[in-house]
Amino acid sequence: MPQPKTIIYPKQLLVEGRDCVAFFAAWLNHLGLNDVQIQNFGGITELRPFLKALRNEPGFSEQVSSLGVIRDAETNPQGAFQSVRDALQASGLSAAEKPEMESDGFPKTIILILPNATTPGMLETLCLDSVASEPAMQCVDQYFDCLKQQANFSPTNVFKSRLHAFLSAKPKPGLRVGDAASAGYFPWGHSTFDHIKQFLFGL
Repeated sequence: MPQPKTIIYPKQLLVEGRDCVAFFAAWLNHLGLNDVQIQNFGGITELRPFLKALRNEPGFSEQVSSLGVIRDAETNPQGAFQSVRDALQASGLSAAEKPEMESDGFPKTIILILPNATTPGMLETLCLDSVASEPAMQCVDQYFDCLKQQANFSPTNVFKSRLHAFLSAKPKPGLRVGDAASAGYFPWGHSTFDHIKQFLFGL
């Protein structure tokens, strides 16, 4: 399990994995938000022990004013939210009754489920939505149609596979999602990112 970093900023953002760290670091840099510290809590099952370890970090009670938690919906957005909410409460932290809503306690907490609170998917789903109108996506569609028809193949994780196929057409092919975000391959101004922007400004 990843260990919490020394607390530096009053706003803590907990995300799922190193790729998510790089993605949201690029987002925060784009928005000019420099008082948010990103922490990698690892995998889904590691959030609860990570929160407990973070609460024991020196300065947590005195320094931290808000804590945001972001995780993928996978196949069950409601279940993902409840899992995060349960983990917060088990660690003695407050938790709102709905995603993207501030809790009443101190520090306040906010939960963001990706791509949103009602749709199955993940970070890659949002990224795909943001580039859906780009010409290269037509080629991606044709590629996966061909794989299905000619090789009877369907990817296990269609979101990740389709996004990597799209990124292979970029000047630096093979970048991970976070690095692709830093390279400017996703249009930050797209409406699909609006609720994330609101979430980050609300921390």
